[in-house]
Amino acid sequence: MFDFIKKKVFEGTEKVFNAELRIARVTLYKELSVEYGKEFDIETAKVLAARVVNYLTGEDTTNISPDTEPSIAEKILQINPLVEKYALAKMDNDRDTRELIVSTLRMKTVIQFSQLGRPYLESDEKKRIEKILVKYGVEFPEEIKPNKYSSIVSVYHEKRFIKT
Repeated sequence: MFDFIKKKVFEGTEKVFNAELRIARVTLYKELSVEYGKEFDIETAKVLAARVVNYLTGEDTTNISPDTEPSIAEKILQINPLVEKYALAKMDNDRDTRELIVSTLRMKTVIQFSQLGRPYLESDEKKRIEKILVKYGVEFPEEIKPNKYSSIVSVYHEKRFIKT
């Protein structure tokens, strides 16, 4: 009985996290697109922003989806060498983004581990996440909980979302 209840509660937490993750990613993407648009043409700025968001949220930035339009794939190949530099610059210069990303990666790790178990600990995604958490996690030592994460995303979105 308790396993069933725990499973249902966790599934709800996972759904809420995924919705909040989407909000966090879109908010950060919009901000970075504008920021990078001052330095690059708009298309390059958008591609760089998307890749930086992927990097900061632990996604693989080396692969290009086969569905990607050839012109976009070419831009991705051009900007891929810049992604880590721009991602780390954003983290180094923006405390609110550091808090959002550290919190996001901690939540993501817990959820992924609960779904995949021990194999997740050896995954490439976990290694990418650890690389960021080792550098920036110490600044935010308190444990992340779903309600705290919701608050962080909400405040970040309210302060940062750029309507276009």
